[in-house]
Amino acid sequence: MKRLPVILLVVALSAVLAGCGASGASVGQKAVLAWADPIVDNMMAAWNQGDYAKFSADFDATMQAKETQALFLQQRQQVTY
Repeated sequence: MKRLPVILLVVALSAVLAGCGASGASVGQKAVLAWADPIVDNMMAAWNQGDYAKFSADFDATMQAKETQALFLQQRQQVTY
């Protein structure tokens, strides 16, 4: 359950930055969006599909150790109806 807020923060940050990109985003903002958007898109698609391998594909070793497949499935079960 500890990782769900982190995931939601990443999604919210991506949405905020995407909103900034609509009106004269700086080069730095565009670079962040170009890097983060595909990762967030993949994570959200994988979340919806229940695909842990795809969901965690961009995690480093520390993140994979913290967000295990069992925890991923448990979190999905808590928020998916």
